[in-house]
Parts: sequence; C-alpha cells; structure tokens
Amino acid sequence: MHFIDAIVNSFNLLKKNPKLFLPKFLIAAVYGIMMLLTMDVMVSLTEFTFMGPPSQAALYAAEMLPVVSMLFIFSLFALLLDTFINSMYPKMVDDFYKKNKISFTDAVKSAFSRSLIVIPSIFVALLIFMLVSMPFIFWMAFALVSNDIVGIILSEILLIMAELVTTIIFYLIYPVSMLEQKGIFGTLGKSFSLSKSNFKDISQASVFQLLLSLVSLFLAAVADKPEFLLLFIVSRFLTALIATYIIVLNPVMYMAIKKVSVQK
Repeated sequence: MHFIDAIVNSFNLLKKNPKLFLPKFLIAAVYGIMMLLTMDVMVSLTEFTFMGPPSQAALYAAEMLPVVSMLFIFSLFALLLDTFINSMYPKMVDDFYKKNKISFTDAVKSAFSRSLIVIPSIFVALLIFMLVSMPFIFWMAFALVSNDIVGIILSEILLIMAELVTTIIFYLIYPVSMLEQKGIFGTLGKSFSLSKSNFKDISQASVFQLLLSLVSLFLAAVADKPEFLLLFIVSRFLTALIATYIIVLNPVMYMAIKKVSVQK
C-alpha cells in the first residue's frame, strides 16, 4: 500500500467516525499549554543569552529552575496521557475493519490491558532517542553559551534528523504493541523490522508528522502577540485534526502491511 492510499483510507475511516477526533483534541490542548509555557521560558533565556551578560543569563536560569521542574513534570504527564490515548486507536481501527461498533470504552479497556507493554516500549524508544540526541543537545547548549550561530543551526539540524530517524524506526510501535502479543523488546524489534521493510511509506508519514510539529513550535514561539496567539489556537485545532489522521494512518498502514505479508 502506498502512503497516499493509506491517507485516503484513513480519511474515509474518519469521515464515517468523526468522534475519533475527540481524544486528540484533548491532548492537543494539553500540549498547547505546555508548548506556550516552554517557549516563553526559552525565548526569555535566549534573549538574555544574546542581549545580556552571561551572568544575567545564568541568574535567570537559576531563578527559573522551579518553573522548569514543573514543566518537566507536566511534560511527563502529557507524554503518559498522549501514549495512552494513542494506544486506543489501534483497537478502534481494528474494530472498524472488522465492522464492529467503535467504542471509546472498549478502546480504553484495551489500552489499559496492554499498558504494561505499550508504555515501557514507548519510553524505551524515547530513551534511545535521548541517547542519540544527547551529543547534539550538549552541542546546542555550548553553542548558545558561546553565541555560536553556526553551531546552533547545525546542532538543531542534526537534532531534527535524529528525531526523524527515531520516528521512522518506531513508527509502528503502537499497532504492534496493541495488536500483537509480544513483549517489550519483541514489540520494538517488530516495529523496526516492519519500518525497515516499508521504509518509503513510513518515512513519508514521519516527515509529515515532524513538519507539523515544527510549525506548531514556531507558532508557539511567536504567540506573545494577540494575533499570533489566535493563530496558535487555530494551529492547535488543525494539529489535532492532522494528528488524528496520523495516528489513524498508523494502524491502517500496519494492517495493510500485515495483509500483504499474509498474501505472500
């Protein structure tokens, strides 16, 4: 199945079941709040770094430590909620293809039943991403302190590439963890194997998802003005719509891949 075919099938599924957008609207609102708070801190720190003495930037960073700690806790909550909500979709898509009634209650029960596999699998994938990204994060931090514009740009590009590669490798982790009876490392291995053998379609979906995230971050950074704040709110609404397509596309592509493999 080509990526465009999966997009069409996902659209048809959502057209018949628009209630599937509701869970992603919730998580989009949570992430929107987190992004606004995070970008407010980052923009202020960047201004201190480039426009003020280093001692002033260090003092500001120290003063913001409690705020950053709260943001970290909030981000963990958002990640857990997002992981749980995402794990509901494979069950709902599977029910659609089996012509069963789509039920949020059944999807929640299914997500709970596999949570001890899904959540650790996602966190292992996140840990791998962090390990891969850490050198570029340190480079970016050093470049910011040193006011090295070239270093900042290069480190950001490499960080984005690391995120893209990780997203491609683990793109199918939700349907694999939910619809196959595998353990944590079995889930990770199967996700990698399927992504590798279907690289073109999955890389297109991953790039689409990454571009959307970058646009949302940009809008969050300029949301201090009323007109941009309104634009940001609209972008979160659009993000929820597109994010729902993405997470529905995920199991749709998985099922198509499995169907082809069975036919072979």
